Amino acid sequence: MSAAASRRYSQSRERSAELLRLALAGMGKNPAALDPLCYAVWYEHVAGLNPGLSRALLQGEGKTAPLDDEAVVRLYRDHIAPPDADDVARVGLGLQQTMQRLERSASQAGDHAGEFGAQLDSLNDLLEASSVESLAERLPGIARATAQASASIRSLQQELAGSRREIDRLREELDRTRAETLLDPLTGVMNRRGFDRRLAEVLCGHHVEHEPPCLLMFDIDHFKRVNDQHGHMVGDLVIQGVGQILRQAATTHQSSAARCGGEEFAFLLPRANRDEALRVAQSICEQAKGMKIRQRSTGNCIGSITLSGGVAHWRTGEDAAALTARAAAALYRSKQEGRDRVSVAA
Repeated sequence: MSAAASRRYSQSRERSAELLRLALAGMGKNPAALDPLCYAVWYEHVAGLNPGLSRALLQGEGKTAPLDDEAVVRLYRDHIAPPDADDVARVGLGLQQTMQRLERSASQAGDHAGEFGAQLDSLNDLLEASSVESLAERLPGIARATAQASASIRSLQQELAGSRREIDRLREELDRTRAETLLDPLTGVMNRRGFDRRLAEVLCGHHVEHEPPCLLMFDIDHFKRVNDQHGHMVGDLVIQGVGQILRQAATTHQSSAARCGGEEFAFLLPRANRDEALRVAQSICEQAKGMKIRQRSTGNCIGSITLSGGVAHWRTGEDAAALTARAAAALYRSKQEGRDRVSVAA
């Protein structure tokens, strides 16, 4: 199992056993083979790890035809498998084809330039021999070689300009594809993979004379109850609302926000003292409490949403895992002490 997968599937033994039971119940209702792909699809659904998958899965179950092997493979490919492999391969093929075209054009220009050079050498020999008759005979050939070389050079210039634009377009597409693999599609904030990278960058680039980085972690209180009472669609609206609050806060404070999985979020302040970090965390919690989430079918408000938070400042020499563990411990303390509050790690 990869490091990313181990972080994603971090449920306890007891919780994973419960998820196994739920997943098998869903798998048994459909004719698809009970293989690892099918289990991965249902596990991520019942664990609430993949809202996009859950929506697609529920829509598929709502159709007349049950989920077969083809539908399961499609769900796995679209919502679980790494999304950038095909795109990166396609962009790489485009770059390779562009370079091959460029090589052919350069080769043709080189051939014509060689012919033109040979004609010029011949002309030089004729001039030295001062043979006007021979010179007159060779001028049409030299003119043709000159025209061919000039046309080839113009063609190469055009091909270079076009290839430069194509390479720039492919590079932008590759950058966009890579960026998309680091974003959570439901909320628009970074996913766990993107946040891990950003946290490593901040810790690596921290200067001792500055305020230390500060990690904030949040968890939506009683989120399972929201899903159970109002359905996954409303649960997705809640997650989207929290994501929007974090995106705005990240812009305001020049920080980074991420959805780490399910209903858990992280927020990284590159430089902040204790009071500033606590103030930001409490502001985010207050904004979440003020959200008005309504059921689309009835328009009724589902009630107040609260967050529990944990705050941890980086200690000199501490790695990302240790900082994350202290922030998570502070978050857990907020849960234990009654939720709807922010705790600061010792």
